[in-house]
Amino acid sequence: MNRVIAEKPKLLIDAVYISSGGGLVLLNYLLQELHKYNIDIHLLLDLRNRSNYSIIDQNKISRIKPSLWKRYQFYQKNKSNFTIVVTINNLPPTIHMNSSRVYTYFHQYLFLDNVGMDYGLMNRMFLGLKKRFISYFIKNTDQFIVQTQAVKDKFVSVFK
Repeated sequence: MNRVIAEKPKLLIDAVYISSGGGLVLLNYLLQELHKYNIDIHLLLDLRNRSNYSIIDQNKISRIKPSLWKRYQFYQKNKSNFTIVVTINNLPPTIHMNSSRVYTYFHQYLFLDNVGMDYGLMNRMFLGLKKRFISYFIKNTDQFIVQTQAVKDKFVSVFK
């Protein structure tokens, strides 16, 4: 009798830009839940996140400066190392991951609609650049995950 042994999934959790607050709480909860399953987890973390993830093999934790360039370099170097990529920082990967299924958790409503917000010119420009970034790299995500129906509706209307 031939038995097929399923290969252990190789999961990348991209949490660059998450170093405190609700995002960090979400990341910690996600890791606790995933630890229950037979998954090979690699973390891509913001240098500012100094949490000790003892349930993860320390050789599978990468800490980088929170920049698009450093993130791009990481993806370029590791583009065939994972079967699943989950980004929990609103932004799709900067390259297409041929060998991975990619999920992007999108939760920042400000990237969709900042009407009525009293932001300075620089903040409005920054939000506009993030929106353009998402629009340009949206093709690198297989599926977006959102928090609420309102975020989903606005996301669909903005990014078609």
